[in-house]
Amino acid sequence: MAFANAGQIIDAGAKVIHIGKNTTSRVISKSLSK
Repeated sequence: MAFANAGQIIDAGAKVIHIGKNTTSRVISKSLSK
């Protein structure tokens, strides 16, 4: 989750590392700007 005020820029990234074989991920990102 990321929050920003006026004049700010949101750069909210994500990184997922898979250790096991045949695995998948879903990244859900939420942002709020004012």
